[in-house]
Amino acid sequence: MNIESEVMQSVALTINFIKEQVTLDLIEALKKNNTDITVTEMKKICESASDSIQRNFIKSSDNITNTVRKITKNNVSKKTTKKG
Repeated sequence: MNIESEVMQSVALTINFIKEQVTLDLIEALKKNNTDITVTEMKKICESASDSIQRNFIKSSDNITNTVRKITKNNVSKKTTKKG
């Protein structure tokens, strides 16, 4: 697996963890505070938020891979320069 794939896999796992934690944290907060929102309604809100996070992660993933490529290229260039 190349560096870009490893980084993207790690970022995707982190995003999934964040989405799960946000849902759990919001439902826990809902249970502690008496509000007019039901758990079912909160779960729907969390689903919408999760979908939005996922869509926007996909839209911005090029930024991550481009940064990894740039760093990798710079590191290779530095090693090549040191050898020469």
